[in-house]
Amino acid sequence: MKPSGQIGDACCSFETIESLNVKLLPQLTDIVHSTFFKYYKVNLQKGCPFWPENMMCVQRDCAVEEVEDKNEIPDEWKTNSLSNVDFSNLDNGFVPFKKQCSDKDFCLPEDESSSEGVYVNLNKNPERFTGYTGESANRIWASIYKENCFNLVQNTPHKDFRQFLEEDTCKEKRVFYKLISGLHSSISTHICYEYLDQKTGIWYADLECFLNRVGQFPDRVQNMYFTYAVVLRAVKKLSPYLQSYNFCTGNSEETNRIEIVCELVKSVVTTSTSCPQTFDEHLMFTSPDSNGLMEQFKSSFRNISRIMDCVGCEKCRLWGKVQITGLGTALKVLFSYSDNTIDYRLTRNEIVALFNGFFRLSESLHAVNVFREMHKKLNHVSVNNTIKTPSTKSPQDIKLVENVKEPKTNNLQTPIGESQKDTNPKTTTPNDSTVELPFDLSNTWLSDPRNVWTFGLGALIMVFGFYRIIVKGWQMEKGSMEIPDRIDKSRKERGEKLSSENGNQESKKKSKSKRR
Repeated sequence: MKPSGQIGDACCSFETIESLNVKLLPQLTDIVHSTFFKYYKVNLQKGCPFWPENMMCVQRDCAVEEVEDKNEIPDEWKTNSLSNVDFSNLDNGFVPFKKQCSDKDFCLPEDESSSEGVYVNLNKNPERFTGYTGESANRIWASIYKENCFNLVQNTPHKDFRQFLEEDTCKEKRVFYKLISGLHSSISTHICYEYLDQKTGIWYADLECFLNRVGQFPDRVQNMYFTYAVVLRAVKKLSPYLQSYNFCTGNSEETNRIEIVCELVKSVVTTSTSCPQTFDEHLMFTSPDSNGLMEQFKSSFRNISRIMDCVGCEKCRLWGKVQITGLGTALKVLFSYSDNTIDYRLTRNEIVALFNGFFRLSESLHAVNVFREMHKKLNHVSVNNTIKTPSTKSPQDIKLVENVKEPKTNNLQTPIGESQKDTNPKTTTPNDSTVELPFDLSNTWLSDPRNVWTFGLGALIMVFGFYRIIVKGWQMEKGSMEIPDRIDKSRKERGEKLSSENGNQESKKKSKSKRR
């Protein structure tokens, strides 16, 4: 279950990433809880540009809590103060300009200077299970994999998809797919790590959920490590720029806090620069047709950032935007800029998204280790007691390890579903008639055993009801159906009443004829 050796298309091993994450996770945790990095401006009211979508999620946990107290937000970040900012000194690092998509951008960034959108405290809107599944959620990932991954899914021949990626796909397209797959696996890991038992209301780490969606598929776990390595390389390359960046909070009383944030960022930068190179971006886009391939790369990623506006769950949409923007910022740093940081132009939102996205990847790797230990314990219990490993669907089935506590933070809330009958760690291969994605997106409400039981009971009741109707109809046709006494008495009374009325009418007619 634990990967080892060299990470494909990266310049480091799984063991290197594991050891680095042990150091970086506490540092990133402190960073994302600081004032500068916990507020993110986002427009959650954009319409879906690709298909009609109902954006009103009925799930309670889908709602996003906006920042209502304007005093929480520094004046320098607010729209009405941006016109007073001096843009002449670009060396201070703080660039709150009105952001439009440029040729250097890999995604459509949120415009912090726009009057549209709201500020959100990411710490108060943790990414975790919200119950957002079904057709809407599946449609998001289907459109990403089938339409925005260089048509790799449709063009896969009838053989193992992983083999197709490694042998018959160029490095650029393979890297793109691995990045999206790694992000998707990371999101699914968040959901399983902070899963809600809707019956008891208890949050817990669901091992069965993780195994079905990520754990039993080695390529998904490996792609998560690969995405981490790419983002880490971007942070390392950005380190000189970050060290001179003005982490403005607009409040003179927060000078100490700013210094703390600078120290936190410095600690992350120090850790990232001390490690060996994890990814070499110079090996990509070196072929004669690299310019056209780069434009395809950017266009596909920008399209994915627009698809985030089609996510039906508001909280999933928020974290989808944050993490896609973070990954897009990492790609922008790696492929749009040279090593000369004086040319770098990043908005506050991009830096916030980069570090929050990096933090989510870091937590995912930590969660993978937690699930790995849980799996070992369950296997140990199974071997010692010669019984089948108990299901972890309910938190009562297993005592979670010590670090599984009240939910910290957990998206794009679309879980990756994989058929529970398929226990072999393999990647499905699309065929020509019906395209099957490398990620099975068929996770619906029927995957919950409680819902299966309810559905089965309802089906039995319906079958019994139809049986009773057929039997009664047959008895009525044969005239053998017993009529209850109260109904028979009522019918007799109505018959006697009708007979008396008919008799009265006949007598009236006779009297009239006699008069004539």
